[in-house]
Amino acid sequence: EKTKVKFSKKALTANGEELKGATIKLTKENGTVIKEWVTDGKLTEFELEDGSYTFTEISAPDKYQVATAITFEVKAGKVLVTGTEVKGNTIVMVDKLKKTPITHLSTPTTQNIEKMRALNTSINNTLPKTGAGASLSPYGIFMGLLGTLLITIELRKRRKEN
Repeated sequence: EKTKVKFSKKALTANGEELKGATIKLTKENGTVIKEWVTDGKLTEFELEDGSYTFTEISAPDKYQVATAITFEVKAGKVLVTGTEVKGNTIVMVDKLKKTPITHLSTPTTQNIEKMRALNTSINNTLPKTGAGASLSPYGIFMGLLGTLLITIELRKRRKEN
């Protein structure tokens, strides 16, 4: 007795649409190819005898990654994947979108490295002045004048007293 098994090929996207253009192969446990087809955006259905099978994606549609193969078992009218019964005897394989490579980054060239070195050495390598090593001359001049003024006042006081 054969069991109807449905195969679904979906996109891992918000709408989870059925994908067109994936090349699929269905093989029996011993490696015998049962069927090979290209998905058309609809469920594909076959009648299979009891046994173990592998649902393999040979090539994915553009912009999608090839999915991992699914091994399943048909037994007494039911479809089992890793020992768990599959709802509606439908095996669903999902394709992820390919990661888009970043193309705007480039490896530094020797010419660019030399430019960076030249820029780096042309920058003034002195540290900012934070006040720790500030010049004391304005303070010294002020204190000197203040001292001179005080001495002058003191001397005048003494002259008046004499």
